[in-house]
Amino acid sequence: DLDRTRPIIALLPGSRHGEISRLLPIFREVAHRLSVHRPGVQIVIPVAPGLDERALRAQYELDELPIQI
Repeated sequence: DLDRTRPIIALLPGSRHGEISRLLPIFREVAHRLSVHRPGVQIVIPVAPGLDERALRAQYELDELPIQI
């Protein structure tokens, strides 16, 4: 569902729970700032197999931001 005509930025927090817990709060802030300063940008966070997308969205409040997982 990405628009090829708009910039895409991938945030890569890793696949291990320790990496995610350290990096995703920082990436969330980056995503917020990008969405404010570059409203047309598409932000994507890939999720490794075995990780629960809904749990990540809830734990890090990602639904409040224009992030595709």
